[in-house]
Amino acid sequence: MTVKSHKVPNLPVLRSAKGKASTGALIIEVLSNEDRCSLTQLHRQLFERFRYRISYQGVRKVVLGLVREGILKEDVAGFRISRQWLLQARSALDRLLTKTSSTRGTRQLVSLDGFDIYRADSLFSADTLWGDLLIELCGKHQRADRYLLSVNPFAFWMPLNLGRENEIFADLINQGWKVTFVFTKKSKLNDWARKLYKTIGVKAINKVAPMIPENTYYNVVGDSIIEVTLDHKLATLVKNISHKTGNQMNPDDLSQLAKTRGEVQLKMFENQILADSLRQIN
Repeated sequence: MTVKSHKVPNLPVLRSAKGKASTGALIIEVLSNEDRCSLTQLHRQLFERFRYRISYQGVRKVVLGLVREGILKEDVAGFRISRQWLLQARSALDRLLTKTSSTRGTRQLVSLDGFDIYRADSLFSADTLWGDLLIELCGKHQRADRYLLSVNPFAFWMPLNLGRENEIFADLINQGWKVTFVFTKKSKLNDWARKLYKTIGVKAINKVAPMIPENTYYNVVGDSIIEVTLDHKLATLVKNISHKTGNQMNPDDLSQLAKTRGEVQLKMFENQILADSLRQIN
C-alpha cells in the first residue's frame, strides 16, 4: 500500500529565475480583471499594462499551455480563468494553510490507497475540509454519469458556510452534474436548506430513513463515498438547533454551531454495496 499525497493544482510560475513575473502569471493577472479576452486582446494588454514585450505567437503558446493544464477555459468569446481550477486551487491552498496553522482544527489520521480518514475538532473546521474533499472527489470522477447524492440528517453547514456551499454546488451544476440532497430527518433548518438548494438547481427532498443515524452524513459519487460522523455532543447540538430554527437563526445558536469543540471524523473510501444502498434511499 502506498501513502496518498494531496497535490496543489497546477499553478502558473509566478517568477522567473531572474525575479521577473512569468508570462503565465501576467496573463492570469489580466484575466482576473476581465470576463474574457481574445489572444489579440491579451497580447495588447500585456504591453499596455506591464510594458511586457512578447510576440503574438509567444502569447498563444503560453495561453494554450494554460488551457491544457486546466487553468484557462476557451469558448467562442475568448479565454477565461477556469472556475473549477480556482475552486481546486483554493481548496488545496486552504489545506496547506490548515496544515501549517497552529490552530488548524483538522488533521489526517490515515491516508492509504483508496482510504482516507481525517479528524476535525469543530463543525466549522469539519465543513471546510468536507467541501475540499467533495471538490477533490468530483474532480477525480471521469465517468460520463455525473451524479452526486448527499444523504444527511440535518443541514448544519448551511448557516456556517452558506456562501461557499452555494458556490460549490452552483459550479457543479454548471459543469453538468446532477445533484440530489436527501434529508432523512424533518426540521426547520432542513426546510430552509431545501428551498435554498432548489434555487441553484439542486434537487432537495425530505425522506425519512431510520437506518441513517442522526450523527452520520454521506456523499456518494459512483462507488466513492465521503462519510462524516459527529460525536454525541455535536450531534445533539445540531439536532436541537435544527429543530428550533430555520433561516432566522439566533446569534447564540450560530455561535454554538461554529465554536463548540468536539470530534468529527471524515472518511473517504470506495464501497459499491454501501453506495448502491444509499442510492436506494432516493
